[in-house]
Amino acid sequence: MTRLIVITLALGVLTGPLLPQGVVAVLGDVTTIALGVMLFCVGVDLGRNRQILACLRSQGLATLVIPLLIAVGSIGGAVIFGLLVNFPLPQAMAVGSAFGWYSLVGPMLAEVHSPKLGAIAFLANALREFISLLIIPMIAKYCGPWSAIAPSGAAAMDVTLPVVARTTSPENSILAFLSGAVLSVLVPIILPLIIQLL
Repeated sequence: MTRLIVITLALGVLTGPLLPQGVVAVLGDVTTIALGVMLFCVGVDLGRNRQILACLRSQGLATLVIPLLIAVGSIGGAVIFGLLVNFPLPQAMAVGSAFGWYSLVGPMLAEVHSPKLGAIAFLANALREFISLLIIPMIAKYCGPWSAIAPSGAAAMDVTLPVVARTTSPENSILAFLSGAVLSVLVPIILPLIIQLL
């Protein structure tokens, strides 16, 4: 999946200067439609998964506390980084509020703010997913199973779930899935609030 993302991005960079202005003008509308379809598909996926309600009942409060702490940590970490490198705090918060969902937030911020911020959000959150694939086994070993859920954010429900399951336990992989699902639901709620600050 990561290879496909890099290839697609590189093709976009290479063909961008060659496209006529008429095609470029409609790309914003195409992006909006694609984002709407993506959010709809995530909603359908969550709605069809009957295990989610059963897990919510069996795991209790941890199913909400873990993703909420990850959300606070992601935005808080982005703010700290913004302060360190003198990056505007609302923009840093917007990048951090993606919770790793680069395919949604990158194009959205490019459309509502600037291509530069969209690219930063896309790359920062794509790197978050890639790096978490590398560090989850070490975090699971030295920091515990719940800590292994945090690095990938929203991707804990799909891309990084096999790594979490392999390095922790089946019960923890259920928590990882639920955490990723909750974070995926939070992105379209929190990001528009932060966009108002831009």
